[in-house]
Amino acid sequence: MEEQDLIARTVKRLEKLGWSTDLEWYPVANRSQFGIGSILAIKDQCLLAVEPKQVKDQALLSASYAKIRHPDKRVRGCWITNEKKEYTSDILYDDATKTIATHVKKMGLAI
Repeated sequence: MEEQDLIARTVKRLEKLGWSTDLEWYPVANRSQFGIGSILAIKDQCLLAVEPKQVKDQALLSASYAKIRHPDKRVRGCWITNEKKEYTSDILYDDATKTIATHVKKMGLAI
């Protein structure tokens, strides 16, 4: 299945369960060099950063950015494939800042 089909199927499933979804969200506003998240799902006080790849690190990074932007919400990352979906544990604010700092340093970026 193509990545776009996987995203569409995931959005449909999330919205059926009452989640609102934001596609292609920017983890750092007005800074595209920090990437684009695939799906940010929101329901009540929970956020789910979903990446349609079997890449836990990308889901963790996206969830970390979501936690920084929404420190009062419960945030988890999710990575999906055609066969399965897996989740990070809840992202804590301090852990999110460490994850982002490590990524920014590794990529040679500046916020």
